[in-house]
Amino acid sequence: LALSTPQKRVNEDLDAVCRWAEEQQKKKKLSERGLAIMGFCYGGGKAIRYTTERKVDAATVIFYGSPLTDVDDLKNLRGPVCGIYGADDMQ
Repeated sequence: LALSTPQKRVNEDLDAVCRWAEEQQKKKKLSERGLAIMGFCYGGGKAIRYTTERKVDAATVIFYGSPLTDVDDLKNLRGPVCGIYGADDMQ
């Protein structure tokens, strides 16, 4: 099920998580330090797609996963991106 979840559903779920985090930050009067979206393997590809589509200011960390290579999509990003791949990884 997880590997077939459409990006739209992933984006909606992550939007809900981000709203919750923002509510917690306000409720507990925590300093605002920014947001990072991180994904491993399948989630790495979903993370970079989420930040290019919905949270362009968020940092993105990809541990493996399908990289996003469309330059027009990548131009949307304003936050830092860290991609971690093994030297012999075919991705």
